[in-house]
Amino acid sequence: MKENTEPFVAVFDGADREILSAIESVLARENIICTIEGSTVYSVAVPRKDAKRAVDALRDSEKLKDKWHKLFG
Repeated sequence: MKENTEPFVAVFDGADREILSAIESVLARENIICTIEGSTVYSVAVPRKDAKRAVDALRDSEKLKDKWHKLFG
């Protein structure tokens, strides 16, 4: 099995479509490509070179303040 070379920067409630949209929007504004996968809990992976910038952008986002999520980094 190939090791995932893209670090996970966040997880969030897979049933919350608003947070999915918010995360995609925040990362798109920063020109960060992401992969979002999951079912009950979704994970967000970005290229290693963008990981810190992605976490910082998500941490600063007002759209995520009252939503269940966990950031890594």
